[in-house]
Amino acid sequence: MRTIDKLIKLYGNRCLACGVKHMKYGQTLTVDHIIPKSLGGSDEISNLQPLCSRCNRSKWKTPYDCRERFITLIHRAEKYILRNQIEFDEIINEIRTIT
Repeated sequence: MRTIDKLIKLYGNRCLACGVKHMKYGQTLTVDHIIPKSLGGSDEISNLQPLCSRCNRSKWKTPYDCRERFITLIHRAEKYILRNQIEFDEIINEIRTIT
């Protein structure tokens, strides 16, 4: 599997800037250098992120790490799931006490 394919899969087949899913609405994901090569960035995986072509063009040569936004969204989702699981467990326990 190519590095870009691994990278795209790692982030759920989504553009890290706008969230569009790979191949949805004809969007394909590209490899973006967080720190552009023209500014001394490397081809190391730690300097790469998947962006759709539109977001990659709009970012152009600006160093911007979209992974931080993605990680924040993951943490929010985890908290939401945990909160709902706790509420679900409380409801189940109430039902068990009634029956």
